[in-house]
Amino acid sequence: MGRVTVPGAASAGGRDVELSARAGHASAYPFSLARLAPAHLVAGLVGVAFVARLAIRLRGGEEAFLATGYSLYLEIANNLLQGRGFCLDGGLSCALRLPVYPAFIAPWMASGWLYPGLAIAQAALGAALVWVAWRIACDLFDARAGVIAAALTALSPYALQHDTGIQDTVLVNFLVGVTAYLLWQTRHRGAPAICLAAGLALAVALLTTGRLALAAPAVIVWALFGAGPTVRTRLRSAALIGLPVALLLGAWIARNASVVGAPVLTTESGHSLWVANNAWAMAHFPAESIDLSVRDSHNGMSPAERAAFERVSSNEVARDRLLRTWAVEYIQAHPGLTITNGVRKVWVAISAELSPARSAVLRWGYLAVFAPIHLLAAIGLWQQRHAWRAHSLTAAILLAFGATTAVFWAHTSHKSYLDMFLFVYAGAVGRNAWRAA
Repeated sequence: MGRVTVPGAASAGGRDVELSARAGHASAYPFSLARLAPAHLVAGLVGVAFVARLAIRLRGGEEAFLATGYSLYLEIANNLLQGRGFCLDGGLSCALRLPVYPAFIAPWMASGWLYPGLAIAQAALGAALVWVAWRIACDLFDARAGVIAAALTALSPYALQHDTGIQDTVLVNFLVGVTAYLLWQTRHRGAPAICLAAGLALAVALLTTGRLALAAPAVIVWALFGAGPTVRTRLRSAALIGLPVALLLGAWIARNASVVGAPVLTTESGHSLWVANNAWAMAHFPAESIDLSVRDSHNGMSPAERAAFERVSSNEVARDRLLRTWAVEYIQAHPGLTITNGVRKVWVAISAELSPARSAVLRWGYLAVFAPIHLLAAIGLWQQRHAWRAHSLTAAILLAFGATTAVFWAHTSHKSYLDMFLFVYAGAVGRNAWRAA
């Protein structure tokens, strides 16, 4: 048959990667899939990913579906449909959460098809990420790495269970994956349309969760060094990537200035910083939900603190500023403990510790699956150190996550947008074993 070139599949050096399709090379595709083209195999994995995610959710039923995730998103979506905007608490919290996920929920709620409509849509997003992982791994490595990354993304046990819950996780994961894919396309020529598309995807991701706030400057800095072959191209790329971010985030911040009286991205950042940096921050985390630390933090207020908090409780901006002030004061008073806690928070994500821990079976099962993947991904990234420019985007995203986690915290769901990257680099290592098989 000759040799087949996989379009867009490039190694770290940017060359097309060719796969042998000769019948005599059947060992390249084990499990009786020797003659199946990689793209067809990945298309099958996309289908498997969608069916598996949806089947698991449908098996639990509507009651279990409504019990997953966070009901506040449903409340915001309902208020939006009732003409009350992106608000909670009878209009007392109108900039607490970012707008994209409630807006994503709203059409399904309006149609009366929240279940299983929303579950179907989120299962589709999780399945689409399989294709994204395949394309990224093909571009950075080759089709073998792509198939492995796609298979890991499709069958990730954590994603199978959580992608269809009422939480923004799968939407964030998909948007980050698309952003990274588009950004990597700018390396060779910095096409303006691709830069704008990457910036748009990044902006929507930032308007889905504030946890990605540090990703924006990380991506812009990366673009100045990696988004094109020349300095002029990289400067243009960085500007074009930043333009949709500035416009969309600027519009949301302007809306908040009008609605809540302050030009903020969210009025939850101060509260989150305080919960992550006070005497009760690590009382339950990481083994238990951070919500328990939130409870203890509020219950542990001194009379003077409680009085001060009550005075601003009806003003979300003043409330958030007060809690941010308390957090900063705690950090300044306990620098050593803050650093120790920050290291512990990051280690939870690095070491594949399930957080919250739940049952021993789930905890050890998660560790058994993800610890080897984390190790292989670290090896894969280290092996690319001499091609650092091609892989510096991964490093930028990892560093932004690490800094955010150290200052705040990260449950396993918060870390899940990194899983696709881990699967890609684990696939780069796994392809060598595949080639030798």
